Amino acid sequence: MREDVTNWNEPPPEDPTFLERIVGDSTADDVRCLRFAMLGCEPNVPYGPIDHTAQLFMDLFSKAALATRPKSCWRIAVKTFDVQKFQYPKDQEEWDSFDGVWIPGSFASAYDRKDWIDQLCETIQQEIVSRERKTLGICFGHQILAHSFPDGTATPVPTGARAGRYVMSTTPEGWSMLGGKDSFDLYFTHGDMVEKLPSNAVSLGGSEAIPIQAAAYFRKNEQSSLETLAPASPYAISFQAHPEFSTSKDLGVYRTLELIMDAMQQRGSLTMDERLAAGEDAHKSYQAVQEDNVQIMVSVGKLLGWLPPDES
Repeated sequence: MREDVTNWNEPPPEDPTFLERIVGDSTADDVRCLRFAMLGCEPNVPYGPIDHTAQLFMDLFSKAALATRPKSCWRIAVKTFDVQKFQYPKDQEEWDSFDGVWIPGSFASAYDRKDWIDQLCETIQQEIVSRERKTLGICFGHQILAHSFPDGTATPVPTGARAGRYVMSTTPEGWSMLGGKDSFDLYFTHGDMVEKLPSNAVSLGGSEAIPIQAAAYFRKNEQSSLETLAPASPYAISFQAHPEFSTSKDLGVYRTLELIMDAMQQRGSLTMDERLAAGEDAHKSYQAVQEDNVQIMVSVGKLLGWLPPDES
């Protein structure tokens, strides 16, 4: 990973897959720059195309960055890779040029026997786990991180697909690591779940229906209890929910969440009544969901070293 985060004052190289966002005070002396690799797992609408998904992630992370240091100038850039086409950083130098990795959602299942999924699992183990690259996994990313380990498992949700707002209650580890809250309101769209975490991961929250809705990954000997985790830093954090859907009503709710729920209803995963109720509730709860998700992303950013700690 790059070590010169605060000294990156040059624009990213010309590249059609490099997106950039500048937020905050553009005249500030405190310039904080971050570059991410997004391993896009779904090129198709309504979750895709991949650049659309990247915009959602950048919008959410921009809000978290401004919540942390509103008077700084933040430059956030992401280079996207279509892993269904086997696109990845070309070598170790390119991998090391990024401050972190994002693995977003997909309509695929982590347990599908497809060549691109097998390659993604191998890449996760070789480039993320073995090198402890700072990584955020969302939905499919949450599932594939667990499933890439021999002792981790993703499966279909026994009670069927879910969509809309649900409450995630935090575990003791989640309470400690995600800002001291007992629960969070989050948007979900999924038919699969993490059934079993690998031995180097710990659950940060869940519900009776979906026990593992968030997880943190550590070195093999750094997990097992909150006391053991206290001095340790995770190299990866994942969520079953979609914090990026709370980015904005236009892009996150209308353009993405609503259309995904439409697709789920058309496929028979949701009834018409379930679809309508979920949509109505998503709009009513939007402000509270956004506040919770920005807080989550601030906590994640600090845990993974992407955002600075609180000022004393």
